[in-house]
Amino acid sequence: MEARARRWLAFSVALGLSIAGTLGVWLVGAPAAGVSTTKLPDLDQLVPTEVSVTAVPSTEPRFSLAFDSRIGNGRAASVGPLIVSGRRSGLSEPMVAEQALMNANGSETIRPAIGGLTYETSIDHAHWHYDDFDRYQLRRASDMSLVRPDNKTGFCMPDHLFTPDYCGSSNPNALEVREGLGRGYVDLYKANVEGQNIDVTGVPAGTYYLVHWANRDSSLCESNILNNVSATKLRLWPRGYGRAPYFRALEEVDTLPPPERQPRPSNCPLERKKPKVRVQFPRRQNVKRNKGIVAYARCSESCGVATTGRARVGGRAQKLIASQALGGKGRRIKALLPTTSASQRAILRSLRKGRPVSVKLTIRVRDRAGNDARPVRRTVIVLP
Repeated sequence: MEARARRWLAFSVALGLSIAGTLGVWLVGAPAAGVSTTKLPDLDQLVPTEVSVTAVPSTEPRFSLAFDSRIGNGRAASVGPLIVSGRRSGLSEPMVAEQALMNANGSETIRPAIGGLTYETSIDHAHWHYDDFDRYQLRRASDMSLVRPDNKTGFCMPDHLFTPDYCGSSNPNALEVREGLGRGYVDLYKANVEGQNIDVTGVPAGTYYLVHWANRDSSLCESNILNNVSATKLRLWPRGYGRAPYFRALEEVDTLPPPERQPRPSNCPLERKKPKVRVQFPRRQNVKRNKGIVAYARCSESCGVATTGRARVGGRAQKLIASQALGGKGRRIKALLPTTSASQRAILRSLRKGRPVSVKLTIRVRDRAGNDARPVRRTVIVLP
């Protein structure tokens, strides 16, 4: 992971030679119908590292899950810089953020009102943060339900090519701030710095995902929203709550399908062509053997596949655990819709009594630009 970060950082030097100045500024209008000449950033959330759980001194035992976070901007030649500016008319006014998109001719296209910037202070520095740039979550591994949110304060994007004053360092009275990430640049925030932790006091022993999610609300215009989530899978309290060792790392997940639907970036010059998808699945399936319902999808381009389903059991609907998967162009993507232990017991009990059980599937596909294919809905008959 460190080697990957260092390779990305090297590209920021080359980028500085290619953006010696701007020829003009344009406000965003209607998105182009075809491929845009605007070079969009491509935010890539890297895997959480330096994960630790520590006991926090207090009258009652408290525990904090801490971690480093890294967000990279893509290194492909087609990728543009991420540039965010903040402006306000007076000291009593909030700092409103806007995004500058770099056009092929060197001019900038401005996307106004994409959020805010907040002046934050810590032990070793004080500067302006772009709010909600990266969010952290602890989610249950079995169903990806949210267990604990973060308390992150925001990010300074410190590429010196765009912020020579280090995000308005030591200047709470600034009326304008500019910051950004060049092509190939990686922004690193160390564990326990300005909200780089999650309170896990009282969280039951079990298996969880520590999820890092860049640009979760799609405030920023970028070329690819399918690589915005990564995670570390871990086991909390392997010897019981509050007993050391407090956790065990199980797996690093470079790219995790978004656990919730991420909106499509608005007012963003992205291609609006919907992906084509072909779905295949056995119309009769054994949920006990498969540990759920299985479907397969092939996309005309890189895509994410989200599957939901409800089983009709004895006149009642049993909701199955939602499933997400990612895959490249033309590749076979397996979507497993797992059953909960309760729903599987209900299904098997109904089948033993000779009652038919069916599952209604809904499969949704979206591409890197956030374009959605038409949902595919099918019915599967469950076998005993």
